[in-house]
Amino acid sequence: MNKLKRYLTLFSITLFILIPVLFSACSMGGDDSGKKETPTASANVVFPSKADPDGGKITEKAELYTSSFENACKYNEILAISSLCMTVAGEDKKTLSEFFTDFGFDKIEAYNGVSDDYDKKDNPDSISYGLAHITDPSDNNEVISVAIRGVSYTAEWKSNFDIGTEGDHNGFAKAAQIVYTGLKSYIDRNFPEAYANKKLKLWITGYSRSAAVSDVLSYYILTGDTNYPKLDIDETKVFTYTFATPRALTAEHAKPYQNVFNHISNADIVTYVAPEQYGFYRCGQDKILFKSDKSQYTEHKDAQTVYSNYTKYKIWYTSLVDSWLKSFSSEIDLPNFCTHNCNIYNDGRAPEADFPGNKYTTEKECIEFFMKMILDATGSDKTGAKFKTREEFVSTAQATVQYLITFYMNNSTNFSNVISKLKEDVFNLLGNLSNEDSFCTYAIGLLRGCGITIDDEATLKTHLGVLYQSVNPMNTSSSLYTLVVQYVIPMMLGGNTDLPRIIKMHYPEVTLITLIKTFE
Repeated sequence: MNKLKRYLTLFSITLFILIPVLFSACSMGGDDSGKKETPTASANVVFPSKADPDGGKITEKAELYTSSFENACKYNEILAISSLCMTVAGEDKKTLSEFFTDFGFDKIEAYNGVSDDYDKKDNPDSISYGLAHITDPSDNNEVISVAIRGVSYTAEWKSNFDIGTEGDHNGFAKAAQIVYTGLKSYIDRNFPEAYANKKLKLWITGYSRSAAVSDVLSYYILTGDTNYPKLDIDETKVFTYTFATPRALTAEHAKPYQNVFNHISNADIVTYVAPEQYGFYRCGQDKILFKSDKSQYTEHKDAQTVYSNYTKYKIWYTSLVDSWLKSFSSEIDLPNFCTHNCNIYNDGRAPEADFPGNKYTTEKECIEFFMKMILDATGSDKTGAKFKTREEFVSTAQATVQYLITFYMNNSTNFSNVISKLKEDVFNLLGNLSNEDSFCTYAIGLLRGCGITIDDEATLKTHLGVLYQSVNPMNTSSSLYTLVVQYVIPMMLGGNTDLPRIIKMHYPEVTLITLIKTFE
């Protein structure tokens, strides 16, 4: 009997010790398990500031855990941050290679899409992407990362506006096909057995242009089409995290995949294009990082009707992003949203007559207002750009938009001089708007005077002519004329800060901070 008592006592003590341990172990399986584990890999990534004119930088630590690649259909906050870090590290081959090495990846390869030079930037149909491998410690599956460059490119801007007249966005689809072919070759050369035995996982990420490419690539991998067949990899093993994602897919191809997460800010104009009006959508799940609200919007809207009262009770809206940036030791200072400079309206006119400030209270409403103005543009009957339908855009505007954006990107450092000169010389500009010829001559002289080299004056003049006809001062019924003359020019010259703010909301470091803040 005494021996039985001793056994029972020993058994009770053992249970007393084991039960808390078992409960503790079970609790590790929750949503926050990654935060309680020890990282299996980490790497610091510097986000070179695009928004800060003084070059302020933010450094973020990317981390991987044993549980990072458990199930692609389950959103992982830590993997989201690491995904953004990975695509930003793809700024150049050296930085991307260092990122992969710090993360313990091997079999590192990097391509441009049209050459072996990852850092090549002068081909509009190219896309730079890096491939690397690590073994998942949880199940010994082989994980292939696909990091697609979405920052620091120039000529590829032309591809961004190559939408095509049918099917998925033509420029993004071409880029996705390049990455698909390279990825399939990488798998065939390095992991044929893992692929055959369904022991392969993919980690795909992209920002901006490369985010759209990642969406199209995920469609090829998960569903496929005639030329790019579906890969035999389960949806739970394809981890796609995209950021500041444009629309790129037709409604038919924009499948609601549970493993594709697109991180969107309502204040980022890039996420509104290509427009739904043209039949473009994103696949997967949209995760909204930033929604502006009107809690800080002044109640004194009626004060705008009189200039003196407007000066006293100026409309103001400053989003939380400003304070977030400062909390991350950033020097970035986003301009106030909806703060209109009323100094040029001292003749008694209400500001609302010239600015849409009274018509919206959030950045989303502001962007949708301008998008509608652009899409409703009619232009001239002959040579002006038209935007109402996808077909109209391709036939009348696409070539000019592609040319002018490429021209700007190739000369971006000198364009600040152009804007300054325009502000000083606005009356001379207005005097040269009477006909297309004088406008083109004035514009070319202005560009050259600001240090910009023009190699092909005839081609530039052709596209400036399309621009003139689209915003023809004689065609006051054109909504594009209204947009430029009534809103854009006064905003540029009068100190309005809506447009600079909306542009800066797209930058990677702002995306990073809004991403992190959504998890708090």
